[in-house]
Parts: sequence; C-alpha cells; structure tokens
Amino acid sequence: MQKGEINQGKWGEGAGDWFETTDPATGETTWSGQAGSAEQVNAAVNTARIAQADWAMRPQAERTSILERYAEEITKRRATLADAISRDMGNTDWDAKAEAGAMATPRRYGGVWPV
Repeated sequence: MQKGEINQGKWGEGAGDWFETTDPATGETTWSGQAGSAEQVNAAVNTARIAQADWAMRPQAERTSILERYAEEITKRRATLADAISRDMGNTDWDAKAEAGAMATPRRYGGVWPV
C-alpha cells in the first residue's frame, strides 16, 4: 500500500503526527504512517475545491459515465475491499462484503446518479 498523502495526483510524505491502525480482532498493525500537516491538509482542500469546479462544469452524462466506471471498478475489487474493511473496522466477512458492495451501488434520485 502506498504511504503518505496525495495532492494534485502526486504522492508525498506526510509531515504530521505518526500513527497506526490495528486490526480490532487481532491487534495486528494494518497500517502505519504520518498524517498530513495542517498545511498539507489545507493544500488538499484547496485542490479539491478547484477539482469540484471542473467537475461541476462537465455535462451530467459525462459525470454519470465516470461514476458508473467507478462502480464497475469497485465491484471488481469487492473482495479486496471487504478484506480491508474487515481488518480495519473489525466487520464480519459478510458485513464487510455488503459494505464494499454498497460502495458500488449508485445513490439514485429519479433514476440518475446525483451529479
């Protein structure tokens, strides 16, 4: 797994506090790294604001197509995502698989993605 933070499509090292996550069932460390600093978080928020403006200007059909491709990729990776959810949150296997599946379910309003 890539460690660090990503901003504007580039990975960088976090400059904040060091932390780790553990599997609630075993106590095993599942991830460790540094959080982003306040400056890194602010830069990421600003990048997201710029990206949102670009997203809003895209036609709905294009946004819908992108979200549908996202759902397809999530579905392909459902087992891997379920394993990560289970190890991170302590979910049972069946619950983690349901959560991973829900990530790919479009939240539809009137039959369309809420874009």
